[in-house]
Amino acid sequence: MTSASTNVRSSVPTVTAAENALTPEESCAGWLLLFDGKTGAGWMNSDRTAPRTPVEDGAPLLVAARHPLLDPGTAVPIHLDLDGIRSPVVSGPNTGGKTVTLKTVGLLCLMAQAGMHIPAGQGSNVPIFSHILADIGDHQSIEASLSSFSAHVVAVKGMLDEATSESLVLIDELGRATDPDEGGALGVVVLETFHRRGAFTLAS
Repeated sequence: MTSASTNVRSSVPTVTAAENALTPEESCAGWLLLFDGKTGAGWMNSDRTAPRTPVEDGAPLLVAARHPLLDPGTAVPIHLDLDGIRSPVVSGPNTGGKTVTLKTVGLLCLMAQAGMHIPAGQGSNVPIFSHILADIGDHQSIEASLSSFSAHVVAVKGMLDEATSESLVLIDELGRATDPDEGGALGVVVLETFHRRGAFTLAS
């Protein structure tokens, strides 16, 4: 914020000189555009990029992406290319980065749709999704009498009700908190359903 303020301050004389010729509404819009442009330039210069955001078609492509809250000096970047792939399963050992990967994909897609630059490499492509649906973490609720498994099932059902071919679906530990065989069978059916809907689905 300090850097952005410094950049804006350097343009104050120029803007002030032209301000007298503008209406109050035009003046306010001008300052907002100036601040947006200066801060946008700052973000572009700090390891972020403006991804392509096609409204129709296109598959998510994240190049050397990382979660914006992680230290870029230590975070291991991810590369995600879903061209021709609709329902990949993210696998790996505990603490292997599966959950962070799902969170990174979801957050960067939301940032791109909000018009923000994202911490990813040039060439990244983020289509516009009608829904970004996520079940990440334990939603157990004593108040609502929901166990970890029942809360998971409720969340997945809500996602199934909403998902379309224009949705991004993120599910961490699909079929968790129950018998492995039963959870695995449930996971297969859920993934097949999302796949038939045409949604981009990432599950661990």
